[in-house]
Amino acid sequence: MSFLGTAIRNRNLARLETVWAAATLVRWALSILVALYAYDVGGAAAVGLAALARMVPAALLAPRLAMSADRHSRRAVLLASLVARLVLAAGLWALVAAESALGLVLVAAAAYGVAHSLQKPTQAALLTVHARNPAELAAANTLWSMLDNAAFLAGSLLVGALVMLSGVAAGFAACLVPLSLAIVVLVGLPPDRAPAPFEPTSPWDEAVAGVRVVWGSAELRLLTGVLMADIFVQGMVDVLIVITAIDLLDMGEQGAGWLSAAWGAGGIVGGVIAAVLIARKRVAAVVAGGLLLGGLPLITVAVWPEDGLALWLLACFGVGLGLLEVTLLILTQRLIPADVMARVYGLQETLTISAMAVGSAVASGLVLALGQRGALIGAGLLLPVTAVLIVAHRKLLAAGPTASNADFELLRAVGPFATLPVATVENLAARADHQSVDPEDDVVRQGEQGDCFYVIKVGAVDILKNGRLDAQLGAGDFFGEIALLRDTVRNATVRATTPLDLLVLHREEFMAAVCHPRTRHGLDTVAAQRQQQSD
Repeated sequence: MSFLGTAIRNRNLARLETVWAAATLVRWALSILVALYAYDVGGAAAVGLAALARMVPAALLAPRLAMSADRHSRRAVLLASLVARLVLAAGLWALVAAESALGLVLVAAAAYGVAHSLQKPTQAALLTVHARNPAELAAANTLWSMLDNAAFLAGSLLVGALVMLSGVAAGFAACLVPLSLAIVVLVGLPPDRAPAPFEPTSPWDEAVAGVRVVWGSAELRLLTGVLMADIFVQGMVDVLIVITAIDLLDMGEQGAGWLSAAWGAGGIVGGVIAAVLIARKRVAAVVAGGLLLGGLPLITVAVWPEDGLALWLLACFGVGLGLLEVTLLILTQRLIPADVMARVYGLQETLTISAMAVGSAVASGLVLALGQRGALIGAGLLLPVTAVLIVAHRKLLAAGPTASNADFELLRAVGPFATLPVATVENLAARADHQSVDPEDDVVRQGEQGDCFYVIKVGAVDILKNGRLDAQLGAGDFFGEIALLRDTVRNATVRATTPLDLLVLHREEFMAAVCHPRTRHGLDTVAAQRQQQSD
């Protein structure tokens, strides 16, 4: 469990995890509370309408809203979203307490779902901003998944206790407390700055940037496909778990709650296991194992419908989904450029909400067509079949080389590299060489061919042009980019003035990094400024 300490020791990550826990607790609680109110007013049909009201508007608007998180401070966007949710939750409480028409309650619930759709895109982007190295990012994502499952459990228990003791309206009122806490905690997070647009783009290009990033990466296409299959099955199980508990296992209505609790507890365990296995670079094995555990227990329940066994099997199902959730979070986040992070996650919000809704509808149809056991077997087959796809494409998920945290942090601090995907920076850091230089020795000489890019780890240098001092650089600064970008000879001599420790990227690694448009633009801008200053 050392990953917990890794995440919590970073105060900014701890704040973000607290905000996520509070917001997700309310999300799960409100989904149950709105369903209960809808059932009291309009019966089973109204419950389905409530689910559509929560999901459909959010699915349609998530990508558009996520674009704002890539163009403004992510902290400010998340704070505005939380304040909106607090106001809407208070409105829901007032409407329910006044026994208002179901239509008004569903409109408020839909608006809440739209505001909540910003939570995951901004959370994912802010984690990459405040995680200092890949180990902290992996730990934060593991804790994120565990808190999601814990909030699912806690929200269900909280609603059950409050409704039993004080009624549905009290449950809505209680949701104001965690939302208020989330706002207070988030205010303490340091402000962040979103990268400004570096070239004119049309609204259409802005809107589809996330789609283009996913479509242009074989790894992201594969991971998104696995995510869709995962969420589709979850949507099916949300329906089947109730039918299974009442009709197949004869556990009564409370049995659905016990089976859901076993699922949530298994998810927490799965997150811990994923953290251990990912640290050992067993990425494809974790995904394949999660897919198998996400399917085989459902088939077993259909074949041997015993209530005690079913609880253990649903826990195993939760372990499998926990493995998947943590791994998909970590891998996806590492592959996305920071300047489109929120839009990619906004796209995923739309896809996952849609997959959840379709999965729920398909489950109902399968029960009618194949019966309860046939529907469980159908749901249980999908993810193991997907595991075959993962095994066939396992090279896409192969773990990259390991870099030291110090080298990663040094390269990530280079301005033009700040928006590169985490995996790209880590790969650069792992492939970089170290070079020590004595005082008064030259690192590069004017007129010679350039084949390396340098970042100063320790020490200082003089930049000499035609024998005259042109500039001075120190720790954290970089040089050598002009010859590589322009494919020309060195335009200056760089001489150590103190003992020097350099991180060196060779031409091949450097040119691969500058394929990212914003990185290339940033380096071109620095190169032009330096040439202009020296002329």
